[in-house]
Amino acid sequence: MINIQNVFNQFCTFLQNRKGIMTEDNIRYYWFAAMLQEDLDLNNYTLEYPYSNLNVITPGILQNEELDLLYENNTENEFFCFEMKFHRNNTNKTFAKTSAAGGIFNDLQRLQQIANPGARRFFLYVTDSIMYVYLSNNNGKDLDYSQLLMDFCALQAGNAITLNFNNAPLSPSTFKDSANKSLNINTLPEIQNLLLLYEDDFPCISPSFANNNNNNNNNNCHVRLYEIL
Repeated sequence: MINIQNVFNQFCTFLQNRKGIMTEDNIRYYWFAAMLQEDLDLNNYTLEYPYSNLNVITPGILQNEELDLLYENNTENEFFCFEMKFHRNNTNKTFAKTSAAGGIFNDLQRLQQIANPGARRFFLYVTDSIMYVYLSNNNGKDLDYSQLLMDFCALQAGNAITLNFNNAPLSPSTFKDSANKSLNINTLPEIQNLLLLYEDDFPCISPSFANNNNNNNNNNCHVRLYEIL
């Protein structure tokens, strides 16, 4: 049986020891490697699992999309679905933080569609201080939109929240478009019962983790594991 907390802790240890650049594929492989320490049976893992092979709430949706990782252990009745997102140090000064925030909710909306009996739906989010500061502070443009991002970022481990962007009708169009990229819909996202399972913040020496000038504690790597209940 997989112990998710052990996987999370091992994953964070891997990140702390990373010296080279990190990519989103690295994040997936590091999480996979951490899970292998709990279960070595490769038959239980599928990377890039087609959503078309899953039960989804809305028929016909996500037919051309793939889940980052499926862990299926029939012996233990475990069916774990993972989406993973990594927002890293971007040297482009015009880095589209609003679109990147939408990407988070695109993944959450994808997971929310999964309706397989007994499925657990996890979202692993890793970012550096640049994006973390954007999510955790009022951006001064739309207070309702900013508040929902701050609520997402400030959630404490063990607590759950519902994030309904219909309560922020003036959310930026770039956020909305990015949040709906996989679903081909035109509504603002609503994520129900989002639980933060585990969180960690620590220094990472990889050059892919930038430090924001306002961050004085050198914790430039922020890792969160959420579950949609």
